[in-house]
Amino acid sequence: MKSIHIEETYHCSPETYWEKLWDADIRGEREKKGCGAVSYTVQEARWVGETYHQVIEMVEVVDAPAAVRKIFGETSTIEETSKWVKGSDTVRISYKPSIMGNKVSMAGVLTCRPADGGHSRIVLDLQITATIFLVGSIIEGIICKALPKRQAKDVAYFNAHQAGS
Repeated sequence: MKSIHIEETYHCSPETYWEKLWDADIRGEREKKGCGAVSYTVQEARWVGETYHQVIEMVEVVDAPAAVRKIFGETSTIEETSKWVKGSDTVRISYKPSIMGNKVSMAGVLTCRPADGGHSRIVLDLQITATIFLVGSIIEGIICKALPKRQAKDVAYFNAHQAGS
């Protein structure tokens, strides 16, 4: 298992960040245009009391060496499951790929706090586990290398296109 810690500044208030995170159209635009996802679909979105549950399916281009793409394919379908309590600054989040989903998992928390200038500081702390004989730690390392690049694309797109709207 490997852990990853990513911090980024989004140019909006925390309230605006949460609003745009849970808006399917806005988030879909970020995922496709900003991060390069092939597709983005909200499978489930529901409130249970003050808790928001969301399940998303994304198809993404695999950012890995050719040998890994031979195993996982050129694209990967990933299920994202989120649970957020309204008014809190943290969302519990997990990711499960459709290929080897019983052997590869990512889970942790995304935290959104106020930052200087009316911005938001987003912190993503994930644990990546790949229990694949001989190559598990290699897969974990590839994921740990790809996630910060993906997050940087998201913040760049958000700040350029969605922060002020």
